Amino acid sequence: MASDSVRYKDQMFEVDTIKDVVYANVKGYWDSYPDENLDVNELRRFVFSKHEMRDLDLKMDIYLPEADTAARRPLIVFAHGGAFYIGDKGVEAYKKWCSYFASLGYVCASINYRLGFPVLTTRNIEKCEYRAMQDAHAAIRYLVENQERYGIDTTNVFAGGTSAGSIMMLAVAYMKNENRLKSTYRGGDCGALESSGNDCDNTFKIKGLANMWGAVYDLSILENNNVPIVSFHGDADKLVPYDKGLIMKTVWGLNLVHKKMYGSGEITKKAEQLGIRSLLYTYENQGHALHLDKDKEINQNFYDIQYKIRDFFFDLVMTGTD
Repeated sequence: MASDSVRYKDQMFEVDTIKDVVYANVKGYWDSYPDENLDVNELRRFVFSKHEMRDLDLKMDIYLPEADTAARRPLIVFAHGGAFYIGDKGVEAYKKWCSYFASLGYVCASINYRLGFPVLTTRNIEKCEYRAMQDAHAAIRYLVENQERYGIDTTNVFAGGTSAGSIMMLAVAYMKNENRLKSTYRGGDCGALESSGNDCDNTFKIKGLANMWGAVYDLSILENNNVPIVSFHGDADKLVPYDKGLIMKTVWGLNLVHKKMYGSGEITKKAEQLGIRSLLYTYENQGHALHLDKDKEINQNFYDIQYKIRDFFFDLVMTGTD
């Protein structure tokens, strides 16, 4: 470690990883479907299979800066993407991002959360998304509850995600229970946002958010909290709209079951109107999953996004949100 290294800017630490930490127990369909070597035919069979809810232990991987003498470190919680149907906390991109930020001095966590639904309907999809939002909330509550064990500075809690993971984290940062979709009450109430998964009843505030090609149903939720946000989105994204439109059309075909959502372009406009600190990086003529190439390998965008998140979060840790 160089003597002139800057914490949260430079890689200063080796990284210790604690895998499969259980943070919640819930009823759900499944919580992991790794997609790095996804077989389309296998997935198609899986989609059209019958699925029943069961007990799930939700897990996270926690990355810690090794031999760090600081008593408290900022926390970053990441959530993977995958259309709320596939994905896993241990995919290569998240292992790399968590290891990188932990080497800067952060505590990082990559979470699994509830995935899937029994039949493709609007209500089932929206309930699936909402359960994932509850799980992200439960994961952060767990980490705040265990701040002493992991050396977490609870005044510096950050979040980030890609695609579905970003939709979740946008909700955790900005949404309140009064903003819940009506579908989450019907056919069995899903419960309050902060009511699911564990008995941790602490509160928290997100200090900053990294939105990677995410979206929201209602822009007015940004009025609830002043959370600085840095966004990354391709303006040719056909899966999650850059501005406004139907999401996941390339997954669910015509997608007659999904409401329109507002992507990073509209989110940034609303944030600017509200005086929320915000940055948007638009990747011209690029589509979804900016951080991966056509073979699902990490590309140069991955590192570009990594360093921009680093700089955005660094400024918030050093100077606050004002």
